[in-house]
Amino acid sequence: MKNHLPLPILSTLLLTLLFNNHLNAQCNSQPCQIPTPSADAQEACILPSPSALDCYYGATTPSIPVSFPPTWCTSIENNHFFAFTADAPTASFEICTFDCTQGNAVQAAILETSDCINFQFVSPCLGNIQSGSCQALMASGLNPGQVYYLMIDGSAGALCDYAINGAIPTIYNHTGTACIPSLSSSTYSTSTVSMWTILPPTAGSIQGNPISASVNIVWAEAGPAQVCAKSLSCLNAPTECIDIIVYEHVESTETVELCQNYTVDCAGQTFSSPGNYTVTLGSYLGCDSVVNCIVTVIPTVHTNESVHMCQGESVMCAGEEFFAPGNFPVTLPAYQGCDSVVHCIVSVVPTILMNLGIKYICEGTCFQVGDSLYCNAGSYVQILNSASGCDSIVSFELVVLTTNNAADFQAPQGQTLTCANPSLSLHGINQPNLAHFWKNTQGDTLSTASSFTVNTSGNYIHQVVLSQGGTTCEASKKILIKLNNTPPPVTAMGGTLDATHPTVQLMGHSIISGVTYSWTGPNGFTSSQKKTDRIGTRILHTHSYLPPNWL
Repeated sequence: MKNHLPLPILSTLLLTLLFNNHLNAQCNSQPCQIPTPSADAQEACILPSPSALDCYYGATTPSIPVSFPPTWCTSIENNHFFAFTADAPTASFEICTFDCTQGNAVQAAILETSDCINFQFVSPCLGNIQSGSCQALMASGLNPGQVYYLMIDGSAGALCDYAINGAIPTIYNHTGTACIPSLSSSTYSTSTVSMWTILPPTAGSIQGNPISASVNIVWAEAGPAQVCAKSLSCLNAPTECIDIIVYEHVESTETVELCQNYTVDCAGQTFSSPGNYTVTLGSYLGCDSVVNCIVTVIPTVHTNESVHMCQGESVMCAGEEFFAPGNFPVTLPAYQGCDSVVHCIVSVVPTILMNLGIKYICEGTCFQVGDSLYCNAGSYVQILNSASGCDSIVSFELVVLTTNNAADFQAPQGQTLTCANPSLSLHGINQPNLAHFWKNTQGDTLSTASSFTVNTSGNYIHQVVLSQGGTTCEASKKILIKLNNTPPPVTAMGGTLDATHPTVQLMGHSIISGVTYSWTGPNGFTSSQKKTDRIGTRILHTHSYLPPNWL
């Protein structure tokens, strides 16, 4: 876009004041040879003829309007004026718009005035000259030698570059694409004679004279390129270039997979069987292409899945639910989007009934079934999940084996050995399936009978083992056998032998009943009587008093 400096705000205010001060002033009569736009019609210098605007290249700027026609195409936002002297009854201008940075169009008209304040139209008002387009503006009924005004305004304040009378050649008749190899050339045209070039030069060749209003180009290589035209009538105008993408006529191979019993698309055609197919079609942006379609078949996949269903329930297989046994085919989308058939083989798992019979446990222990513990005697029924996930019903009777009381025993005589009772019998409880073990503290088994006789003091252990139904329970109790060997208290009485008493009676006594007596004396005297007589000249005393079976 051509750069134009906007008028400062202060200048704008001054122009507004000047405008208000010379509403009735005469228009500017200053002649000029170079077109100079002005926001105030009274300050527009006068060009000698309409042709002085040929090849003009300018732009709308964000200026504040000063001169206002009574009516306009739309609204006036940033207008400016060119003054020219008519040299014929008609005057025409071609207005082209391009490179807008704000908005997308300009508007233009030709006006006449005697005071640069009151205007009249001598041409139509072109209200929407779009960017990239051109429109012809013609005024008629002009008086040669009279000054007229060309006004240009940005539509809705648009900021756009514009050209007057061929400043930039517009290139017509192109699609922006081309194909190689091609049997025909591509044609490009402008509204004025131009110098044509190709960028890069290797991309193609211009057929015939490169200086003309229209050229034919034969493209040589694929890729991006440009076609450019330079106006010969407006040498100071910029070169106009358009972008071209050159494509090739191509041949390609496309491999597609066909699901069994279905169809598949390749290069826009539908195939239902395998094979190699050639398809010729217009490729992207009009270049021909040949596609070799290789169609292969993916067979339907068949699999078997066995599932078990609990009696009275249902089961899932291949995403479907079944309520009865059997063989059910289920079609699913499988590998690469093709169908697969799953054959669901459904079987029923009956409820398991299990009677465990009688189970024995020792007192103080429990019997476990699943996650449940049973510790008391009785009959039970437990529902469990089997290995297949279905219910199983377990029944059993629980018997508790008691061994703590079975280890009790009887120990007479106060559990004590005495002179009178040098041995004693220990009696255990006699019951079926009960084994007795009488042991010393070293763990030696002394007897396995239900009763055991001891004659030595010390600690003894009574161990019982109760076995029933494959269960063995044990219990034991300890006993201390004591010893009492204190001698029994005895006394003896006698007398004196003399002439008057030729004999003496000997008498023994003990506070313990059941003792025996033994007397000894001189000359071989013995007696086992509690009382006895002795004749002689010497006094005899008791020798000893012993209880029977003294230890």
